[in-house]
Amino acid sequence: MMLYTNRTARGKVPMNKQTQVQAAKARFDLAYRLALEANMGSDQFPAHGDVLKAAQEIEALTKP
Repeated sequence: MMLYTNRTARGKVPMNKQTQVQAAKARFDLAYRLALEANMGSDQFPAHGDVLKAAQEIEALTKP
């Protein structure tokens, strides 16, 4: 997620991908929130598959 944050902040995400990236980020946020709820609010457990898949999608969209 640091790659996503840094690339977005630097304006490195192309305009034609920004909508896709925003949608992927929304899916990531939902998956992360659901994973936290499943783990009773603790982020010390390994990430669920949905969280990893969403993070990988964002990473792929934001790569140069």
